[in-house]
Amino acid sequence: MKKILIVMVALMVLPLYVVESSGQQQVSASDSIAPKLTCSDQLTKNFKRAETTFTSTTLVPATKDLPEYCDVRGTILPEIGFAVKLPTRWNGRLYMVGNGGKAGNIEHNAMEVGLKQGYAATGTDTGHDNKKEPGASFARNNREKEIDFGFLAVHETAATAKEIIGAYYGRAPAFSYFVGCSTGGRQGLMEAQRYPRDFNGIISGSPVYNYLSEQMLAPWYMQAMLTPDSVGIGPVPIKNKIIPIEKLDALGKAVYEKCDALDGLKDGIITDPRKCPFDPEKDVSVCAGGSDNATCFTPAQINILKKVYGGMYVNGQLIWPTLSPGAEPPEPGAPTPAFGGWDTWLIGRGTDRPYIYLLMWDAFKYLCFERDDPDYEFVTDFNIDRDASKLDFMRRFLDATDADLSLFFKNGGKLMMSHGWGDAGVPPLGSIRYYERVFDALGPQAKESFRLYMVPGMYHCGGGPGPNTFDLLSPLAKWVEGGVAPDGVVASHIKDGKIDRTRPLCPYPQVPRYKGNGSIDEASNFVCAEP
Repeated sequence: MKKILIVMVALMVLPLYVVESSGQQQVSASDSIAPKLTCSDQLTKNFKRAETTFTSTTLVPATKDLPEYCDVRGTILPEIGFAVKLPTRWNGRLYMVGNGGKAGNIEHNAMEVGLKQGYAATGTDTGHDNKKEPGASFARNNREKEIDFGFLAVHETAATAKEIIGAYYGRAPAFSYFVGCSTGGRQGLMEAQRYPRDFNGIISGSPVYNYLSEQMLAPWYMQAMLTPDSVGIGPVPIKNKIIPIEKLDALGKAVYEKCDALDGLKDGIITDPRKCPFDPEKDVSVCAGGSDNATCFTPAQINILKKVYGGMYVNGQLIWPTLSPGAEPPEPGAPTPAFGGWDTWLIGRGTDRPYIYLLMWDAFKYLCFERDDPDYEFVTDFNIDRDASKLDFMRRFLDATDADLSLFFKNGGKLMMSHGWGDAGVPPLGSIRYYERVFDALGPQAKESFRLYMVPGMYHCGGGPGPNTFDLLSPLAKWVEGGVAPDGVVASHIKDGKIDRTRPLCPYPQVPRYKGNGSIDEASNFVCAEP
């Protein structure tokens, strides 16, 4: 069956399984459902999916953080690793988590978020082990693994988890939810587009949904910001950077002086960067007389800034947005983040290479083109005007750009998407573009089933100076199960382990507006309003 699917995808047929039943029983979820089987081989011996093998079934005792649960591990042919965690006291629902980066590992910590709340939780490595095949090397001459990573592994894992749940508890999940950010955000949109009956509710954070265009951002930025002798991921550090990290404070100061107060509050947060008229040619200090220090920018550096803010072009046509103002200065007092602002994504701390370079260095070798080339180096070899169309072949497997979510919505599915305005890795304007395309295509259907939350001051999937910690699962479940459509969602900013600011996140296109009284650090003093 899987080989047939691969052939069908290669022939560019319509999205797969769009009318396949998930086997869900439409029964109400309960507060506590006990298992019908023991956590042992009894659970797996009558399993019907022939492509699945089990490696372990372990009863894990309760701890202060987690309830008792049955931990099931296995593999779906050819190499899709998965885990399903089944709490002894089950709430009747499935919680699936997405992956980050190039995947290659099961996100156990993310699964525990659902497990703590009584969900049966599942996750997948998408068909490869990043310890054995790091980065994009899994895709080398392996179309099947590319398809598994692109879309199939999540669907296969969801179907397998539901069957395991049905065997263990004697009933299928009443409701199923998917939660992911970045690559996981793309996976969520892919599920809604290709497999609209897999999940009742999907949370898609900072989605890399236009996957191949996002990959092209790496040469767009790095060809301007790296010198040819800086390429490769070997042990040699970068000694000289065209824009050194020491200049980010001056850049951030110029941006915030220009734009912080445009929303009526000078609070270190740019509510809507689209209204920010920052112009690198006019608003930063230009180095005079050949000098170059941390407070000024050379003409060459200003040209780089224009490219980073100005959008990505192919043969003179804008094809994808680039960064929005607001993520330039490192967050004061923050630890070195895995995903931060410019400091990690575009510059690299110390002598480190930029994260966007490291993340996409081997994607251009093994994942972006129809044919692989281990010697390809995108900083020196990629010409966007000449080569952009060469990525089109892989779009059929990796892009999640289809705006027709009508079957997902018709099946009662609800989608909540979020994106940080300060995201230096995945341009936030891309999420607005997708949201608007869905509304253009579906109108009232989208209004009833789709919400987008733009998060001022948040970096990629978290971090940043703005309130960046929030819960979308609770309002999503109320929407799916009770028909209560979400409005504003309260987000918090945490410093030194304590909440120091809260703000409402508003359903796009609304923005938070200060009422005029009370602390600007309390969400209750704001209202969601039209911009």
